[in-house]
Amino acid sequence: MNWERLARANTHPLRISILEVFGIDGGRTLYAAVTLPNLIVGTVGGGTSLPSQRACLQILKLQGNGTAPALAEVCAALMLAGELSIVGSLCAGDFAKAHHRLSRSTRANPCMGDHHVSSSQPD
Repeated sequence: MNWERLARANTHPLRISILEVFGIDGGRTLYAAVTLPNLIVGTVGGGTSLPSQRACLQILKLQGNGTAPALAEVCAALMLAGELSIVGSLCAGDFAKAHHRLSRSTRANPCMGDHHVSSSQPD
């Protein structure tokens, strides 16, 4: 594997993720970025007056005029953290193991209408 110029670009209408490993002075450096070109956030008006939405904005200290760009940055940071977590679990070989262990086919999922456990694994 050529670590000098390995890149992964993942695009979706809601986000663009770029992970790139490159060598500097014989080492390896990871560049990770996420862009959310279609993200629309609001911190005033509309649903921001609903109790749970208002509480979340207050916790983040992002309620009111002029705070939408900061909320967008929080959303992008969360997305980037998730991307790095997924890539880390893929590299460690844990991603497939966790999905197999916690799959919907082995646990009841009331949201999907499944009210039974189809395997002998304990809850």
